[in-house]
Amino acid sequence: MGPALTVPSLHAVIAAVRAGAGYSVSPRSLCAADLSSGSLVRLEEPEHPRTTTMLLVRRPGAEQNSATGQVAEALLQAARTAEHPRLAPA
Repeated sequence: MGPALTVPSLHAVIAAVRAGAGYSVSPRSLCAADLSSGSLVRLEEPEHPRTTTMLLVRRPGAEQNSATGQVAEALLQAARTAEHPRLAPA
């Protein structure tokens, strides 16, 4: 079986599934409200939930630009408040 529908974004994928187009593997962060309301359902609960590793990198010398530091801090703060905060300083 191949894909039944190709759409341009993950939001469109979720909307298509919500409308009855089939099923999808989608990030929980994008479909949490639909899961809570019951308009989408999980087909399986994995024994070991998957994790996504994100790396925050910058070029040498970028720390001298205060805007770069502000952006880095904002990203780290957002990650800390995410559903599964597991941050390890580099």
